[in-house]
Amino acid sequence: MAAIATCARSGETPRARAYAARMGVDPEQRVPVIVQRLIAADVAGVAFTRDPRNGADDVVIEASWGLGESVVSGTVTPDVFTVGTTGSATSSLGSKESRLDLGSSGLRREPVPLDARRRSS
Repeated sequence: MAAIATCARSGETPRARAYAARMGVDPEQRVPVIVQRLIAADVAGVAFTRDPRNGADDVVIEASWGLGESVVSGTVTPDVFTVGTTGSATSSLGSKESRLDLGSSGLRREPVPLDARRRSS
């Protein structure tokens, strides 16, 4: 339960509050927490319904090989896919140097082979 409370409080940091203010989010909004079973992933990432870089009303997906934690924590430079409100789409390849995977005894970080780094996740 302590970990859930810590996660919920993550929206109260100065950085999170500044981001919310820039995005026009009600300062009384709280971070919801979902607890679910971890599944092994070949590719994972984060989808934003508003561009976190500039606040544009675009869908942005950041993705990389392995579990999404590498994207969320910033330990990899992910691929970025953007779809604009007009239907325009752009993508850029990230370097994706490593991946985090679910092993038999916990999480393990491994290097991503060069050929996979050069492909979209």
